[in-house]
Amino acid sequence: MYKILYSPQSVKFINKLDTKRKEKVKTRMEHVAQDPLAHDSNLNKIKDMVHGYRLRIGDIRLVYEINSAEKQIVVWKTDWRGSVYAN
Repeated sequence: MYKILYSPQSVKFINKLDTKRKEKVKTRMEHVAQDPLAHDSNLNKIKDMVHGYRLRIGDIRLVYEINSAEKQIVVWKTDWRGSVYAN
């Protein structure tokens, strides 16, 4: 199982979510941590990042990187669908 690390921005965003959405994010990320490269229709590789992926959870998007050598998933950004790719 991979360890999940969250950026301060991701923690702040997730903490502002209602309880139902927080649980959904937690459950999905725990599922990804079991096998980060498993096929999932809501999981896509990001073309501009070597190890970057995007996970869709309803209207929420998580952008993260997989570090296989250290068995870590680093969630860089978490935001609403329309805002996650904006600088």
